[in-house]
Amino acid sequence: AARNAYEAMTDEQKANVAQETLAKLQEAESVIADIESIAVSEGENKTFTKEIDPSDAENGVSVKQLFKIAAGDGNDAKEAVVKADDTTVVFDAAAVNAIGDKATTFSIKVTEVNMDNAILRIDLTLNGTTFAEGSATVSTKFEKEVPAGKVAKVFYVADDGARTDMNATFENGKVSFVTSHFSTYLVVYEDIPATGLSGGAIAGIVIGCVFGALLIACAVLFLLNKKGIVKLGKKD
Repeated sequence: AARNAYEAMTDEQKANVAQETLAKLQEAESVIADIESIAVSEGENKTFTKEIDPSDAENGVSVKQLFKIAAGDGNDAKEAVVKADDTTVVFDAAAVNAIGDKATTFSIKVTEVNMDNAILRIDLTLNGTTFAEGSATVSTKFEKEVPAGKVAKVFYVADDGARTDMNATFENGKVSFVTSHFSTYLVVYEDIPATGLSGGAIAGIVIGCVFGALLIACAVLFLLNKKGIVKLGKKD
């Protein structure tokens, strides 16, 4: 209604509207659009979902109303979900309550890379707050065929370069992992750890078994000789 009234003004009347008033009108419109973009679904968990354009997601999108509304809901079994094309981030109830109305913008960027065995980079940010008390499940499309002898993993990369295995799952054409903070994550191919015994270890086992068998045979012969059943070192 306020926008319609403004648009109905003449150019001369619009020129008399203070910029501060116009800014408040635009801010109110932004909040209304943000609220209207949130879908609410009832189920095992009450879910508040906001879908965002992938191109906008890279630069940061307001999620203030999403978490404000979700945190204000009295249902303990609730989730806040942000979707951007093939990527979905699901915040559990503890994360929702921790974020509350403090979040400003959320951004996500998924990029194919080719460095140090890494093939996918996932950058996540949430400005204005953290959610260490809760967790978020991140899922994105991953349909690449893992090379023979390799295994795919997701690592959190710290500022000093240290990496932490996120124990991700790869199934149904997606990679998923759970985190309590946002940063940079890499999907990496690693060699499958060797589970068999080396040739030297096998040879050692064989020698040990033969030696053990000889000891047992000697012990048996000794006992038989002692009982007179078998005579050792004597000729008739």
